Amino acid sequence: MIRFSLFILLSFPLNSFSQYCNYTSTEEDATELCNLSGGVMYNSDRNAERALDKVLSVMGLSKTFVLKQCNDISNCIATSYNGVRYILYDKKFMDAIANKTNSWSQLSILAHEVGHHINGHSIDLVVYATGNVETPTLKESRQMELEADEFSGFIMYHLGASLDQAQSAIKLLSNNNDDSRSTHPSRHKRFAAIEKGYNKARSNSSNKGIYTKNNSSLTADEYFYKAMENRDKGETNLAIENFSKAISFGCEDMFQALWNRGMQYQKIKEYKLAYHDFKDAERYPAPYLEKEIMLYQLAFARVTSLGSIGGDAYYNYGDNMLEDINTVIELFPLLESVTDERILGMMYYTRGDIYITLYSYNKAVDAYESSIKYGYFVDGAFYFKLAMARIKTKRYNINKVLKELQIGCEKYNYAPSCKAYYEIK
Repeated sequence: MIRFSLFILLSFPLNSFSQYCNYTSTEEDATELCNLSGGVMYNSDRNAERALDKVLSVMGLSKTFVLKQCNDISNCIATSYNGVRYILYDKKFMDAIANKTNSWSQLSILAHEVGHHINGHSIDLVVYATGNVETPTLKESRQMELEADEFSGFIMYHLGASLDQAQSAIKLLSNNNDDSRSTHPSRHKRFAAIEKGYNKARSNSSNKGIYTKNNSSLTADEYFYKAMENRDKGETNLAIENFSKAISFGCEDMFQALWNRGMQYQKIKEYKLAYHDFKDAERYPAPYLEKEIMLYQLAFARVTSLGSIGGDAYYNYGDNMLEDINTVIELFPLLESVTDERILGMMYYTRGDIYITLYSYNKAVDAYESSIKYGYFVDGAFYFKLAMARIKTKRYNINKVLKELQIGCEKYNYAPSCKAYYEIK
């Protein structure tokens, strides 16, 4: 999909907007985010999920971000994009660190990235791109890294690591050079921050201190991210259930919750529910979603929500139905996220039915022929309607009419086609 915000973001270095693990000083959205980072998106592997669960168990928190494997970035990133918080990680990068140090390093890296989210460092990339938020200064970026390091030290103590194990990743991949022109602090400062968090946890080991969550029930935002995880795993009904809870509890990003629930409803062909969610989502700000995408989904959902589409539905829906169909057809080529050309076929089929209702037979024939071109399901009734429309046009061709009636009769056993075929022949 060609997205204006992506072009804006490409004009800035990504590390200006995201808090990288980046100890070496260098996602339809996670995939784009991964591509923007120069990587290839995969679902997170089970080992990464288990490691993250360990980190979160210290705080008693549910996951309030999306974990995705993004290979070829040689990094680990905490960021936000299109209103959703992410942690992207390169499995080879994480494994290489573990091989050169120990498995504690992977946990400390994940804890560091969680720390960025907990401390509110990962402001949305698209918000940055709009100019509504200034890029952090180098000094502010270094301070954010130290806060995430302190959080990592706190978590590592509670997981049972020694201080040396908690610092092992930093020891391998940082240095004590002058950091005044860097987004990341020098090694001795990071060691001190990890030790500070580690000692804070040790001095208050009877409980989990300031990071403990006292409320055992899930919050609206936690339900939202649980639903996002269900969505990524293809658990459509669970995703709908958890998006619904997030919406009813008033989650932070109501647009994303409503929009994503609408997309899940479309998967199970609950088109009316999908349309209502898309329409409700319009009430909330969504600076990161292009107008074309919203128009397309609203138009498509409105047409499909009618139950039966075509000439009969047109009488109840009026000219707006034809406008919506035209919108879907016109915007389809612009949206790379919409790849099933049968959608186009269905829209052309419906456009043909409407044109017959309007006695515009030339346009009906053109629409029906386009429906065949894009592979939409056709039957005997379709070929009969196409043949009858063709008869009423100025370009009436007896051979084409007979061929279409023959298909309707012999291939689909449609009685009106058989009757008309033999009468004309």
